[in-house]
Amino acid sequence: MKVKGTKKLVMMKTLKMERMTEMVIVNAVKIKSARKEIMMEMTTIESVKKMIVMKMVMTEMVKKTVMKMTRKKMRAELMILELLLLKYLHLQGRFMVLPNKFL
Repeated sequence: MKVKGTKKLVMMKTLKMERMTEMVIVNAVKIKSARKEIMMEMTTIESVKKMIVMKMVMTEMVKKTVMKMTRKKMRAELMILELLLLKYLHLQGRFMVLPNKFL
């Protein structure tokens, strides 16, 4: 009788071991999928970083173009002011000869 009982116990222990190995395998699979998810998140973070860098580059380019535009605008305004000043001085009689393009 004792022998049968020990056989059952051994069988139960082997079943437990098999179940435990199955659980370990399942856990390993879960860990692998979690690693994949982490890697995916890291790649998305990298892509987001690249997008942020691209946006920063774009804003720098926009800043440069705006600066160029403002410089051109400022030059144009200065030229207009110079023309107005020359015309005013001409009307005052301080400049007798004024180029045609200023009139």
